[in-house]
Amino acid sequence: MYYSISNALKKRFCLIFQEIFQAHAEWNKVDVFTKFPKQDRPKHALLVRSISGSSQKLSLDNFIATHRGYSTVANLKGIHGNSIEWVRDDIRNLDKLASPGYYVVTMTEKYKFKVQPFLNIINEELELDFIMGQDGAHLKSKPVNPRSEKILADTTLLKPNIDYIMDYNDGIIKFNIDTDSFDVYTADYQVIGDQSEEYPIDIYQLNNTAIPGIILAFGDNLKEGDEQVVIVEQNKRDIAKVFGGRWQLGIDLIVAAQDDDQQEKILDYAVSHLWADWQDKLTEEGINIGEFSLSGESEDLEIEVAEEYNYTAGISFQVETDWELFKPLVSEVRSMNLFYGAQGFKNNLQFEDEIKYEENQPDVRMIGSEHGMGIQIVPKCEPIVFKPSNPFTVKGLKY
Repeated sequence: MYYSISNALKKRFCLIFQEIFQAHAEWNKVDVFTKFPKQDRPKHALLVRSISGSSQKLSLDNFIATHRGYSTVANLKGIHGNSIEWVRDDIRNLDKLASPGYYVVTMTEKYKFKVQPFLNIINEELELDFIMGQDGAHLKSKPVNPRSEKILADTTLLKPNIDYIMDYNDGIIKFNIDTDSFDVYTADYQVIGDQSEEYPIDIYQLNNTAIPGIILAFGDNLKEGDEQVVIVEQNKRDIAKVFGGRWQLGIDLIVAAQDDDQQEKILDYAVSHLWADWQDKLTEEGINIGEFSLSGESEDLEIEVAEEYNYTAGISFQVETDWELFKPLVSEVRSMNLFYGAQGFKNNLQFEDEIKYEENQPDVRMIGSEHGMGIQIVPKCEPIVFKPSNPFTVKGLKY
């Protein structure tokens, strides 16, 4: 983690110094590196090098707070997924926040991804209709994610394949009960949305258009076939524990030039503009620059035959920044076959297994499928895996 912070800070300063030199008429071609190239050393170059680092704890276990928001990222059980490093609410575009549900993000290629939405429909009031000689109703959205529905007659939860039959593709419900016995019929269900177009992405890039109102941050571990789930909630809730601290990094700036006078001028120019033009901007980014100290000059014989010398000058300064690590409270999405329901699983277990099953159910939303979704969200644990004999697949996702 600290290596990533140090590396990111060095890259940030490389970009800053490149921008500083671009504004200079003579030094706009000064190369900025984190390490000098082994061959073809440039005539003028600036090296940004870390020389030391130390951490400061803000609490004994680095715990800061519990973060509340609308979105989090989780993995599908048994499916590799590391391409998305973190997910945050896009606070500038929350008015465009995507509909609540699960958004399965698939890396179709190493640098491209698609999004398949599974959207939550809550408390949709049904209008009864006569369908092929039988009382029924049409859902407003389709196709329906199989076994994600919860049909209520007044306050009574109806049983699938007993009280009603569901056509998931067309969103048609046919009732096997006396519909006159109830006044209001409502449905909660999950609709399978249209898969998105392919979005290009690169390492260490953000995307805030694939899922409106949500920022997807991709790291350097992009892999074709990766699948992860972005969960968007109806209301804000606790989504992650935040751990963090402060990181102090010592940075050396070394200027190399083949002119015995220019190395100092280039260094002075870079440092003065860093201090005057960038100090306040970096503070807004959470990066604080400390005191500078000179590290001296040197000269090296660059090419013995031509007797060309490489002159260097250096200066050191301290950088301090905050670091944070978000540990999602929901870190895994388990693929569940709801053909039999959670109770059906329990009825077929041995007594010892049933105790273990209960111990591995920390989220009451799983028991009895109260969450009403084809995919269930659970806190990270070591779950017991149950495999019914006839799982079925909808668009490549197993339930």
